[in-house]
Amino acid sequence: MTNVSSLPLLACIRYSIIYHMAHENHLKARRLLARIAQIQDMERGTVCRMSGRNHYNHQTWTDGRNVVRYVAREDVTELHEAIVGFARFTQLARQYADEIIRLSRMRRAQRTASRLKNQKEQTKSRI
Repeated sequence: MTNVSSLPLLACIRYSIIYHMAHENHLKARRLLARIAQIQDMERGTVCRMSGRNHYNHQTWTDGRNVVRYVAREDVTELHEAIVGFARFTQLARQYADEIIRLSRMRRAQRTASRLKNQKEQTKSRI
């Protein structure tokens, strides 16, 4: 870690802001991963009731084709919760990816700004 006491005041403030922003950003990503890890049951597809029958259809798209499984009435609630779990997983995974992409872009922008600043300082020192 950088010794903050050896930096000028403005640099200390800038370092502190960047450090805390980065720390908060990583916390958000870690929180999303923790929420993903809490999902215990997942299933793809949809459930629909078969008219005039005692069972339901569980439809999924697998290997380029629609696959149908029959599900007993007493198992539908658990299956539906697993389908909701998968929907929640995909939502959180998308949020996690968005956050990591945002952090990556921020780091690249900081490196670019630093590189440009160094180039500018080198140009000034030559004059």
